[in-house]
Amino acid sequence: MINLNSLPKLGSKRRTKKRVGRGYGSGKGRHTSGRGQKGQGARETVKQSFEGGQQPLVWRLPQLPKFHSHRPQPFAISLRSFAKLESGQDVTVADLQRLKIIRKSIKGKVKILSQGDLKKKLNFKGFLASAAARKKIEAAGGSLT
Repeated sequence: MINLNSLPKLGSKRRTKKRVGRGYGSGKGRHTSGRGQKGQGARETVKQSFEGGQQPLVWRLPQLPKFHSHRPQPFAISLRSFAKLESGQDVTVADLQRLKIIRKSIKGKVKILSQGDLKKKLNFKGFLASAAARKKIEAAGGSLT
């Protein structure tokens, strides 16, 4: 039968914290508990932002007016930009970069906005589109996948 007093002691990887102010025999005894005499270091707490009376860094920095999302926004392109393309063509982002309609450095999605008219049947692949742009593309006989 196993009793609690017969269990082996397991060594801990961490050393236990020295408890201060627990009497003279403890090593960090009653009087100043290892904090020396009077002064700032002998007190219980000092604000984490306290910089010795100097204006704290947090106060020196300007406050931001509002929260800004760092989510990448899609690159917007209008329907009138597709006037150069031929009717019935499949259009991808790589095609637009090759024809220098958009920059090569664009990372992320490209969104088609409804500014301008589309009179050609074009099949768009890998684009986002506004609801109005989607209607104009489908009205011209094109598709958006």
